[in-house]
Amino acid sequence: MKMVAISRMKDSFMMLPPERQAVIMEATFAWVDKYRRAGKLKRMYHAPGWDHRTMTILDVDSPEEANRIALENPSYNYMEMESHNLMEWDSFLKMYRETYAELAVRR
Repeated sequence: MKMVAISRMKDSFMMLPPERQAVIMEATFAWVDKYRRAGKLKRMYHAPGWDHRTMTILDVDSPEEANRIALENPSYNYMEMESHNLMEWDSFLKMYRETYAELAVRR
């Protein structure tokens, strides 16, 4: 199951002393490395700018696994996050065409 997670650091993180920010970020980088090696964090992108947004493509077995991984993130309490399930394009096309073919037969 693929998902995209879009996160942004909260202002509360930016208010921390730089030394504390560095500790949290180093722990977060270790967390990223752990789950990249495990094949769970497939791709990560950072949007440069003041709002510190990151987009992550996850490949997990369930929403519960995605939630567990997120909760382990050392930055979790300092982030706003949204996530969305992703569907492969070919799977979407197949489902779309089958659904509309079935609807056309019913008419």
